[in-house]
Amino acid sequence: MPYAQIIVLRYETPYYKKGLDEQKDKISSKTEIINEKDLNKYVNLVFDTQQAHRPFAIGALLVDINEVNCQVQKTPMPTNFSKDFWEILESKVSISNLFKEIEIFAKYYKNQL
Repeated sequence: MPYAQIIVLRYETPYYKKGLDEQKDKISSKTEIINEKDLNKYVNLVFDTQQAHRPFAIGALLVDINEVNCQVQKTPMPTNFSKDFWEILESKVSISNLFKEIEIFAKYYKNQL
């Protein structure tokens, strides 16, 4: 049975101290930023041969979260990504491509019945 994956990652992820007194200030102790290496495994998986370990379709989305007003927005192309890599993400690993792949498979499956 084919399956799909949706991956939503926060582009800049702050890490806060564990103690309750230390969390009151909401000052992060460090910030992790997603880079191409972090996403490359999903890109490679999309181009891998269709086997049981590989999802039929993958959709990845990078988001920015404004913690002050609790808004979530899609991240524009990050400056630490190459244009070629970003184009692959947008064409092969995007959420819109994921649903397009699922729709194509659904049509194929209906025609097989």
